Amino acid sequence: VDSLLARGVNGRGALLTAAGLTIAGARVRIIDIPSMWGTGNAAIEPASFFSPQAIAFIRSEGLSGPLFNSNNLGGYLAFNLYPDVQIFQDSRFQSYPPDHFRAILRASESPQEWAQMQLAAGVDWAVLSRPRPDALSGVGRFPQAEWTTVFRDEAIEIVVRRSGRFAAVAAKR
Repeated sequence: VDSLLARGVNGRGALLTAAGLTIAGARVRIIDIPSMWGTGNAAIEPASFFSPQAIAFIRSEGLSGPLFNSNNLGGYLAFNLYPDVQIFQDSRFQSYPPDHFRAILRASESPQEWAQMQLAAGVDWAVLSRPRPDALSGVGRFPQAEWTTVFRDEAIEIVVRRSGRFAAVAAKR
């Protein structure tokens, strides 16, 4: 906009040009944009990605300490639950060394290596992103023989180790 104004384009023309370029360069269809607007908490925590109910569940059940979390949930969990929880990863990639993510990707290919990674980190619970399963999400990596789902909604699934620190939470479910 500043560049256009410096070239003598009037304010209205600069604004319309910037808006047009933004719309043209958007990776979202223009007709979908209004449906993505939210107000209040819906703007900050869209139900399809985040879950205030999951946060309330974690607090009410006393889940704390180290957990495995889907990559896209790290910042959300840290913002809402720090210092009671220690997240495993965060999509702000500069927060962890590249080797950390390579280790997760490598372990996601081997059930034995995945289980060893969780044990080594002291993980007895996990918060998984339901709408975005991928190698960094952990979805499908927690076998029912050892883990059980204790919370599930549109956005998040929480699993706990049946024989871990939160066995009592598992037993209630």
